[in-house]
Amino acid sequence: MDGDPAVNSSVIVQFPNAFHIHCIWHISQNLPKNLKGIIGSSYDNFMKDFYTIRNSLTEEKSNKRWEKLLHDYPQSTSVQSTSRNEGENSILKRLFGSSSLSLCELFDVLEERYQEEIDYCKFTIERVCDAKYNEKAGRANELKFLLSCRGG
Repeated sequence: MDGDPAVNSSVIVQFPNAFHIHCIWHISQNLPKNLKGIIGSSYDNFMKDFYTIRNSLTEEKSNKRWEKLLHDYPQSTSVQSTSRNEGENSILKRLFGSSSLSLCELFDVLEERYQEEIDYCKFTIERVCDAKYNEKAGRANELKFLLSCRGG
């Protein structure tokens, strides 16, 4: 149903202030049909770049990567993506299932998901910093050892 012209038209008529978006799964199913022939041998690289955009952790990164994709593949300018939003929608559907949550329950689940994102970002930053620290500490210890061998 996603991408159905009748649905698109109905959304515009019934909800004139709404911004209708399409599911990332449906978009990825349509990309081969609509772009593989146009992009040709660059298609695999395009898809790699497309999924990099989808996996962006921030809207800013997503937008920058999207602009780069449009620049690198000008023949794909008719494609529009809401991948970050759809990725979150997918996660929310998994969290909620088909249940009808109260507003308070919804808030709690969203707050928990938000905290998971923060924890993941902190973990990633700490891991990178630890690796850089260990690399520098290893060099410093190596230098101390070499100096001690020379009697200095």
